[in-house]
Amino acid sequence: MPQSDDIQKKNTTTPENTAAPENTDIQKQNSTSPENTIVPQSDDIQKQNTTPPEKAAVPQGDDIQKKTPTIPENTVAPENTDIHKENVALPDAQPAQPEDGSGKISGNYLTGDWSGFRQKMSDQGLILEMIYTNESAYNAMGGLAKGYAVLGNLDITLDMDMEKAMGWSGGEIYFYGLGGHGQSPSELVGDLQATSNIEAGMNYFKLYQAWVRQSLLDGKISLLLGLHDLNSENYVTESSGLFINSSFGVGADLSQTGVNGPSIFPSTAPALKVKVVPVEHFYINFAGYNAIAGNPGNPSITYIDFSFAKGLLLIAETGYEVEKNIKIAAGGWMYTQQEKNFSNINATGYGSYVLFEKNIGENFSLFTRAGMANPEIYQIAWNISGGIYLSGALWGRNDDELGLGVTSVINSKSYQSSTGSPTDTQETSIELTYKIQANPWFSIQPDAQYVLNPGTDPSLADAFIVSLRAKISF
Repeated sequence: MPQSDDIQKKNTTTPENTAAPENTDIQKQNSTSPENTIVPQSDDIQKQNTTPPEKAAVPQGDDIQKKTPTIPENTVAPENTDIHKENVALPDAQPAQPEDGSGKISGNYLTGDWSGFRQKMSDQGLILEMIYTNESAYNAMGGLAKGYAVLGNLDITLDMDMEKAMGWSGGEIYFYGLGGHGQSPSELVGDLQATSNIEAGMNYFKLYQAWVRQSLLDGKISLLLGLHDLNSENYVTESSGLFINSSFGVGADLSQTGVNGPSIFPSTAPALKVKVVPVEHFYINFAGYNAIAGNPGNPSITYIDFSFAKGLLLIAETGYEVEKNIKIAAGGWMYTQQEKNFSNINATGYGSYVLFEKNIGENFSLFTRAGMANPEIYQIAWNISGGIYLSGALWGRNDDELGLGVTSVINSKSYQSSTGSPTDTQETSIELTYKIQANPWFSIQPDAQYVLNPGTDPSLADAFIVSLRAKISF
């Protein structure tokens, strides 16, 4: 399965009931323990308590020596630290760790383990990742103009498990630096939905996220405070994270809102977020964000606005989710202060969305999403999307991924009547993408999108754009 941020931006999952020796170095995030490792018979256990060999017979309880090491509980990845965001390809979860019980991480990065320093950091609860994404896009026909666009994105994240680092039970601190450069492919296509989810149309590097999270009651409640990407934990379907078009991240119905957009890529805002898991597989998210994200006058710089001069953006989502099986969710959002619409009339911004995602077997999944926004104030009244995802395991390449998706935005009638010129009702993008995982730290992703009615402008011909994305984990 693919990721969800931007941080879809694809997570590996620690198998249940995996036996491991005591003090095995396990990478905190996105590591996979060996499957079906069985503890050997007592006669085979050395006095030094060496790592049990794979596929040995399970010992009887009376035969296990007192010196047998205690099997640690399954390591669980921190809640939603897989960054995912609208309009940016957030770093993929790192590939699975070697299945030899060593916990070595050097093979996952171009620069290796830094003479063991990276592993020592991981042992102390510190996960540092640096990922660079480069994309070359060519609009071959239609839209505003034929031509090339080259752009890039740099993600630097530091995730700190404070329980490992200093004994702070349930604590987590997270920092995320974001940089970008190059042109916007949408300036060639003229579309509303943004052809590439890493395009920002500017050169920049800034602090993108910085927050602290406290988990309580064995993870049933968590509180988060700080600079936060709304789309990392709301309006997310894992399968759609493979796609490059921005509307497969957070829907265009929500991304169009706000003075400088909501708290998503490339500008975020201070937030207070609460997550409650009342019973297994059910969750409730509720969060309040500053209605102004970043600096509208200079979005390329780090800027944190604590004035709340434009009020808050409130968002809530509830759902049922069984990992690697099914997700059904619904959410709603609202601004506490009114905005001016396309006719310069004040109105309240609000909207809602529903998500559905289902795995069919281990290597195939499908998703559908629908979101709406107040048609009296926003141009886009609806964003409806769906698609299918296939794992490369189906054709012998376990880490490759293939996806076919469709996303449409529908103009509000109020907007169409206000323009004074002919306007198409909707824009639709069809995307076919294939990600080739060449090795644990390098992937390439050819992509093709056909855009019908770009920008809902009847004067623009349908566009066809192809791109090649390369991603390197340092």
